[in-house]
Amino acid sequence: MSGLLLCTKQAVNPLYVENGSIRIYNLEELCYYLYNYTYMITADFFDEKFIMFCENELEQVSLAQKIKECIAHKQPLRTFIMRVLESAYFYSTDELKKFETTLAYLDSTSVKERMKARADMMVKAGKLKSAMAIYKSILDNKEEIMSLQFNASVKSNIGVIYTELFMYDKAAEYFEMAYDIDPIEEYRDFLVCALMMLGDEERLHLITSRYHIDEEIVNEYKLAFSNVNKMVRSSDKYKQFTEQFKYDSKKSLNLYYENITHILSGWKEDYRKAIDA
Repeated sequence: MSGLLLCTKQAVNPLYVENGSIRIYNLEELCYYLYNYTYMITADFFDEKFIMFCENELEQVSLAQKIKECIAHKQPLRTFIMRVLESAYFYSTDELKKFETTLAYLDSTSVKERMKARADMMVKAGKLKSAMAIYKSILDNKEEIMSLQFNASVKSNIGVIYTELFMYDKAAEYFEMAYDIDPIEEYRDFLVCALMMLGDEERLHLITSRYHIDEEIVNEYKLAFSNVNKMVRSSDKYKQFTEQFKYDSKKSLNLYYENITHILSGWKEDYRKAIDA
């Protein structure tokens, strides 16, 4: 895609994409979304609401009819996406040809694999709650049987999200489940680190004994934690940050409390965004 494009009709009522929490106003934006967020697309994206959006808001009657035909003939997901992309001049012929390779992957993967890919993208975008819901729905779905390694990876990813939310107890729980299924070093290390961040020495001792984790490994992590802590405390950013919490007796106490409240409110808001995203 290059150059300038004159966009088609702007929708009065945009198409709201729940998974991405975005609103699409024209055909070009729709093409961009399908092209760049392919792994977040499932067959139910092309539903009656989508068809009505194409017909009424975008005035793309021909495209709406093509989508109806895809539904009637039970076409693969890649066909739905290509019908939309081919209806605009947003991407070149060469770009679309290359893109078909990506679309072919959609048909060669399972529903759970696509769901995991979508959740992985959400984690990168900071949408932790949405990603968590998808990961857990993967585990709850017993109809499609996946490999032990796949299930362990999903559990580990849930543990990573809990770590991001400072819920180290739950993080350790999922890392342990992952390690029980697939005892690789990565999950073991995640488990040890989560327990260290939790500060639960008794549980850490039980885990190292149960899984025969060498004491040298634990000591290496403790040393690494100590070094990182020292490095952070000696940084200019940390010093500037701690200065904000020091009270200057020459200044107003009310203003001091007002500044502290403002900082804490910012932290709370950032945390809420991570949980509610």
